Amino acid sequence: MAVDENQDCYLPVERGLPLPLVCRAEELPERFAREEVTEREALEVLVEVVRSGISPLPMRHSQVIDTTLEWISSSFKPDIAILRERLCYSERQMQRLVARFFGQPPVRLIRRYRAIRSATLLSMPDLSAALEQEVFDAFYDQAHMIKEIRHFTGRTPKRLQPRAASIITETLAEPGYGSVDLFGGHEQVRRKKS
Repeated sequence: MAVDENQDCYLPVERGLPLPLVCRAEELPERFAREEVTEREALEVLVEVVRSGISPLPMRHSQVIDTTLEWISSSFKPDIAILRERLCYSERQMQRLVARFFGQPPVRLIRRYRAIRSATLLSMPDLSAALEQEVFDAFYDQAHMIKEIRHFTGRTPKRLQPRAASIITETLAEPGYGSVDLFGGHEQVRRKKS
């Protein structure tokens, strides 16, 4: 299903799965209540239902996703011309496909990941001066940086200062990035974390 058409909303399970799989999933709560299946067995059935309902992406679409992830992970401000060149699609087709799989066109992805990466790095207590300067250089000026970080994280850089066990340290931690390289190729940060 296209991310740009189906993001941030509730979808009935029937929209994403065939009816026989929907029936298997919907009978699980009753079977669990009757103690016919354990919690683990019910979860295994759900995994099987979802796995059976997912069809593999065409190879070309997988390549769009992989190439876009590699591109967005490359730096704070990746060049859109490089993405277009690597994908070998027209400008319009590239925009459409990236929005389909990421929910946003490339320009918006750049803004979002730049702000979130910057917020994450600025929340690190031992951030080097050089990397801090690189974060600042990724924006036009300080006001632009503050506005973008607030827009995408809901916090200003000052409010990102790390505290033990805060919501900031939980939500801006590395596991939240999934397939995207959090540090855009910064080995310096990776070495510090190891």
